[in-house]
Amino acid sequence: MNFRNRYLVIAVRILLGLIMLASGTSGLLMGNSTQGVPAKMVAFTQVFWASGIFQMVKVTEIVAGVISFKLCVFSISVQILARRSCVRFVHFI
Repeated sequence: MNFRNRYLVIAVRILLGLIMLASGTSGLLMGNSTQGVPAKMVAFTQVFWASGIFQMVKVTEIVAGVISFKLCVFSISVQILARRSCVRFVHFI
């Protein structure tokens, strides 16, 4: 990787980490609020919250966001996020 691209990669990693950290933190702070959730998803969201899956997903986002700040373990955070997305996709099917 050349010198110019290195800083671009670092910036993208930091932005991805901030997005995941903000998403996880806001999801946990939101609680079981259904404000802004479409009417068809309210029951689904409440079941996720009651079973603890919602908290697990948000904590995973926070951990992956913090890990992405470390340059040497960025690939681990991407793998965590990819597996979380696959699990989320399977639950929607």
